[in-house]
Amino acid sequence: MRPKRCSCGHEFGEHDECEDAWIRYVYELPQLQALITAWRLWSRRCPTCGRRVRAELPPGVPRDGYGPRLKATVTGLSSKYRGSRRDVVEAMRDIFGVAMSVGTVQTRWRSC
Repeated sequence: MRPKRCSCGHEFGEHDECEDAWIRYVYELPQLQALITAWRLWSRRCPTCGRRVRAELPPGVPRDGYGPRLKATVTGLSSKYRGSRRDVVEAMRDIFGVAMSVGTVQTRWRSC
């Protein structure tokens, strides 16, 4: 950006020469939101025995509903940064929009 006017009232032209520049850095965090993937697991009734059969989750999909990066964040907040279980629940909700229970945080904490 170039100055457009001097305090004395002089207006600079579009092509007037500039002498030097200084840089102003502005730091901002990106808006964070959890990436949610939905898996629709259909069920069918067996025509032979009448039993209801539900599809299995694909290999690699976490059974507890939380991915490895989210689990690592919860573990780090509750252990390394010594956040209380309630503080971690609030941080996950406020920062990432993820609702979880205190019990879930406790389970992650015990597993590390």
